[in-house]
Amino acid sequence: MNGTNATSTEPLEPEVLPPLGESGSSSRKPLPGKGARFLPILAGFLVDLMDLVSLGWGGLLIGFLAGYWMARILDRPPRARLLIGLMSGLYCALPGTNLIPAGTLFGILTAITSDPKSSP
Repeated sequence: MNGTNATSTEPLEPEVLPPLGESGSSSRKPLPGKGARFLPILAGFLVDLMDLVSLGWGGLLIGFLAGYWMARILDRPPRARLLIGLMSGLYCALPGTNLIPAGTLFGILTAITSDPKSSP
């Protein structure tokens, strides 16, 4: 039989896959521990940066995309992503807000008030 044992008694082990909806990749999950606390601050800083470089109503699109993307990284539900994106877009579109770091301040407030036990 060419060196193979057709009557082997070794048990076959099935491959265990994660449940549907839970992927093994951590590309969309926030950083574990203390690193997750800095993500809202980073998100706010990014929105403030987009506000600084955007001109007029073009900031609506830029701010929406930046806010939505960061809300996705922060693993917010889809409705919250849209709301955060819309608010970020409006903030970037409003004139006179480019020197007010409201996004960063909101991120700091979110990081301070968030429950450390809820972060992965």
